[in-house]
Amino acid sequence: MAKKLKENCEIIKTKGDSSKIYCQESYAQELYDLMDGTHVAKKDLSLGDILKVTDMKTQQNGEVEITCDNYETLYFSVQKERKYLELLGLNEFNFGSWVDSGECKDYFQNRKTYVSVENVSTRKGSMYSAHLKTIAREFREQILKPTSAYVAKVLSKNQGGFLVEVQGVKAFLPGSLAAANKIVNFDDYIGKEVYVMIEDYLAPSDIFVVSYKKYLDYILPSKLGELERNQYLTGNVTGTSKFGVFVEFNEIFTGLLHVTEMSPETAEKFHKGEFRSGSTIEAWLKDIKDNKLILTENDPSIRQSEMEEFREKVEGNMHSATIISIKPHGALMEIEKGVLGLLPIKEMKKSGKRLEVGETIEVFIKKVDTSNGKIYLTISEEKVIAE
Repeated sequence: MAKKLKENCEIIKTKGDSSKIYCQESYAQELYDLMDGTHVAKKDLSLGDILKVTDMKTQQNGEVEITCDNYETLYFSVQKERKYLELLGLNEFNFGSWVDSGECKDYFQNRKTYVSVENVSTRKGSMYSAHLKTIAREFREQILKPTSAYVAKVLSKNQGGFLVEVQGVKAFLPGSLAAANKIVNFDDYIGKEVYVMIEDYLAPSDIFVVSYKKYLDYILPSKLGELERNQYLTGNVTGTSKFGVFVEFNEIFTGLLHVTEMSPETAEKFHKGEFRSGSTIEAWLKDIKDNKLILTENDPSIRQSEMEEFREKVEGNMHSATIISIKPHGALMEIEKGVLGLLPIKEMKKSGKRLEVGETIEVFIKKVDTSNGKIYLTISEEKVIAE
């Protein structure tokens, strides 16, 4: 006669559960938990696995239960994940409220968030460890195909640049790539936040190289589109040359205020060598060329009126002009004091001789464009009539 089965009353059941369990084997409790849904079965879980997070719940013991997209459940300690909380803009005091309010679930639905398996037997996981691994992979992809910019916080300066933190990852920002122009005082950058893109990865040092200049190249075309000609700008001097002053605006744009575009007061200051890096300067945006700003201190409304008068006086006539510089594309010529025009290289060749800087010749003023101040020259009137 078969032995009568006895209910296993040692099995810990959930409150209100009236089920009867007769199995006496050692795995009975684990089997019951799986059937009850208290725990989720492991699916070939391995140390270092990266799983996508879908939801979280706080536990009374201070841990957080993580639900993953493969229905796996992991746990982490809030105190040990402080660095990850900082990335979220939270701390261990308000993190629980963020989780319990359900905001975290919306966050996980809108952006990919991962957890790394740190211990298989205890099912411990780490959000910060997973973040470092996934962001490192993302950074390597950005080297080959740059599409994203990141905020880098400057931690300290070192030989040749700065140590910065980007998305929790330590990186190197070379001084030559940290600004649009030469940096005067490296100490001013400590604690500062700058936009960067990933430049390279140095395997021997195990560190990523980031670049603000790469970000500028990426963002500059759209930023330049936001500017308007004749816009009044305030910037800082970054350097000087024999022909003008270089100015930086909004830490993005670089402009040139040519000596011929300076007011008499500014020109005098320039010739005396009184401009220093960091000096404030104000000017109008005259034009944009090769992603550089061409500046002027001549009031655009007055300049427009003067250019219109000049156009009526000289357009379509021969006029003497002096060569002040020769470039690969032509000669820059001064027609009147502070009024410049371009004689294209093909027109220079028609003169029949080698033209030199400082030489004065007769040119035909083909067109005066009052909208941008450009003056187009040819070597002879006959050529224009023929056209």
